[in-house]
Amino acid sequence: MKKLASVMYEIKAYPDLPEFITVAKALVKYPCLQDASTKSGYDGWTNSLVFKMGNYRNEMRKAGGKEVKVNGNCKLRYNNELPGSAQAIKKPKRGEANYLPNFPQGEDAGSMEQVRKSLEQEGQNVDKDKNHVHVCMAKTFAARRQEVVCEMPRVATMLSRWPMLFDPSEVCLSLCLLLFLLVNCVCRRYLTNWTQTASVFL
Repeated sequence: MKKLASVMYEIKAYPDLPEFITVAKALVKYPCLQDASTKSGYDGWTNSLVFKMGNYRNEMRKAGGKEVKVNGNCKLRYNNELPGSAQAIKKPKRGEANYLPNFPQGEDAGSMEQVRKSLEQEGQNVDKDKNHVHVCMAKTFAARRQEVVCEMPRVATMLSRWPMLFDPSEVCLSLCLLLFLLVNCVCRRYLTNWTQTASVFL
């Protein structure tokens, strides 16, 4: 179960209930793993996965996982850099989490700051290297998220520190990415609901 929880965590730190059910259904394809005490055969696995993911997030929070640390509101005892209460953290809406990924492997705050300064210098050029800008912006995504979620700077501060974030080409790329994720999410939910509805009538 711990290995399964670690694989799920790599994909998504806060899975939804339908995603837990999908994983549980995949487990009970093997007859020896079916839960005979439930009608569906996977309800017990679903509950176990939900609690196991919560325990695994606690382990990752103690180990220094940024995303689960900033979303842990029980006095933030695993984060000494933030105040004792969660008042300084933007409260997520229902079904939302403060997405706060860790730095890329082999990178730290110092290397991210160097990349940010190179982006700041590139933003002052008339003829900008679009490929270089796009690679650096993608590389520093985690640094921007940590700055926005933890420090909550003003827009003017973000504009001075990340001028390429407001570049029209980068804004278009971000909107295209958001649109792709939205369409993918809607299609996945529609297909899931359609499959469940069709299975009732067939």
